[in-house]
Amino acid sequence: MKNTNKTILFVDNEKILNKIKITKDLTIITKGIVTKKYEKIKNIKHYSDFIEKYKNPNYFSTIYWLQKWAEKKIINGKSIKEILSYKNFTLWYFIEYPLFYYHLKEPFETRYPSVSRVTYYLNIIKTIFDRYSPTKIIIQNDKDLFYKLIIDFCKKKNVKIENLNIVEREKLLDKIKTNKIVIKIYLKSRILIRKILRHFLGKNFDRVDIIILSNERFCRDKEEDNLYCGSLINKLKENKISYKLVEYDQLYKLESIIKLLKHIKKNNSTFIGQYYNKEVSKESKKIVKLMQNRWDFLRNNKNFINFLEYRGINIYHYIKERFDFIFNVLSYYIADIIALSNQIIKKENPKVVIIEHDENYFGKGILVNTKNTKTKVISLQTELLYPSGCVARHIKSKKVLDKNKISWRPLADIKCVPGNYGKKVLINFCNYPSNVIKITGDPKYDRIVPKLKNIGKIQKERFNVKNNEKLIVFASGGVLQDSEIIPALIRAVDELSGCKLIIKAHPLADIKLLNKIVNSTKSKNVKVLVDTNLAELLSACDLFISVHSTVVIDAMVLEKPIMLINIVKCPMPYVELGGAYAVYKIEDIKDGIIKGLYDNNLKKKLTRGRKRFLKEYLYKLDGKASDRILNIIKSLL
Repeated sequence: MKNTNKTILFVDNEKILNKIKITKDLTIITKGIVTKKYEKIKNIKHYSDFIEKYKNPNYFSTIYWLQKWAEKKIINGKSIKEILSYKNFTLWYFIEYPLFYYHLKEPFETRYPSVSRVTYYLNIIKTIFDRYSPTKIIIQNDKDLFYKLIIDFCKKKNVKIENLNIVEREKLLDKIKTNKIVIKIYLKSRILIRKILRHFLGKNFDRVDIIILSNERFCRDKEEDNLYCGSLINKLKENKISYKLVEYDQLYKLESIIKLLKHIKKNNSTFIGQYYNKEVSKESKKIVKLMQNRWDFLRNNKNFINFLEYRGINIYHYIKERFDFIFNVLSYYIADIIALSNQIIKKENPKVVIIEHDENYFGKGILVNTKNTKTKVISLQTELLYPSGCVARHIKSKKVLDKNKISWRPLADIKCVPGNYGKKVLINFCNYPSNVIKITGDPKYDRIVPKLKNIGKIQKERFNVKNNEKLIVFASGGVLQDSEIIPALIRAVDELSGCKLIIKAHPLADIKLLNKIVNSTKSKNVKVLVDTNLAELLSACDLFISVHSTVVIDAMVLEKPIMLINIVKCPMPYVELGGAYAVYKIEDIKDGIIKGLYDNNLKKKLTRGRKRFLKEYLYKLDGKASDRILNIIKSLL
């Protein structure tokens, strides 16, 4: 049913409302939190209220839209994939991820909007216009991406628009941090640091059968304690199969390389920087030059620009800066990975390479450099698999599975998935051929589950929480909604007596931003923990809350009630299979917490759901996932 209010006011937050007279015929939509002061006013809505709850897992189909666009023959009978060819593969798949996904932290995402953010906003705006059929729109300013898209929609629908011109001044530090020249210098400097360290670490090219590539965030002081591959490494040792653990740092985090070097000194693994040589530098420069030349051609091509239309609105001018950032800045990172991966294969000539998953940069780097070679690649799955949000989503297309084609999509020879649920997702939504998928269980949990089960009940006092108080733990992420969710979550906890909140920061979280968000609430009932024993924290808590963290699985093993805050209304396996429950609106967080803490019927239901989830998603928690992967490795040797 359409609303009769014909004028809509769009604002960032409630501060603006103090300057505006609120009448019954004015609908207000805010991107900020609707606090207790205004939540009783029916005509004030949060913009997330206009994300339709998924009728099917393809609701967020914009990645499919982008992939179909990349296959269209738009310039001289060639697709973007073909235009971006290099050697015997396409560079497109190194560009697709940073172009589409919201993976840059603020303020970078504001400066260089992603396709997912632009289309996310357009879907919301269309729903609002369909529901209200407004005759007039009032916007806070015409600088913010959301408001710019509203202006375009108003022009398309011939709707009057009024601009309040209320703009927050951009901070000088944000301007410096997002400057392309500054970022380029940083990336090139970090690569240079790797090269310098190579001379101190020497070379380590002893012939081995297996190369295991691992991100620094999974590494520990001992190889066998590697968070994801530790159990598998133990099995390789027991079976006297030669292997080498190659660890790589996160290039955008300066502290990452320091942390990694400490591990390498203790565990004698190989640092990615040890593969640098003149060949790597030469190939890297060649790729950068190619990418920049291609961008110079594309940015001035009318067909390229005109084909970027979504919901009847050309989005090129919104994502142009993102394209430019990828081709002129991120190209140094992409080129470095491709050239380094090539050198690993040339120097080591391994029989098998094991990668964490086939959608990250180094995973793709290994895959394109082993294309049509004797080296086989096994891909594990370190990220959550679900229909609408996992980064492996891909349109159904037979030609991208053909290794003889330039447009081939980099996929491993064997894809190990935790359970039957993940296999269904990869086949039905990610265009994976069923013959490459093997259900193995998750090797990470071979050692974690026994530790979790044996940890015992941890006293809350260890985290400065009284035993008679309720401890709520929230696992933060790097998602768009964190800055909206966390203040509302804190406010809900403050309104409940005898409750304390601990926010466990994600390893990739912007800690300064997270602390800034938390401190702005001035709450005495919340604190942020970065380095802490996660298992002990989960054991001590009364309720675990997340958006979509894989830590949810750890909480399930410990039989904790779990609540997801799902304002994007994305179907998650945790909820679908009954192991967790969800709230879909900011204002429902408080009631959701009360249910999780005190509703015994819900707790019984979650107990049944946890068993179903763990069986369907993780196959067998029998401690033998590494054995099953080992058998696959042996079959390839």
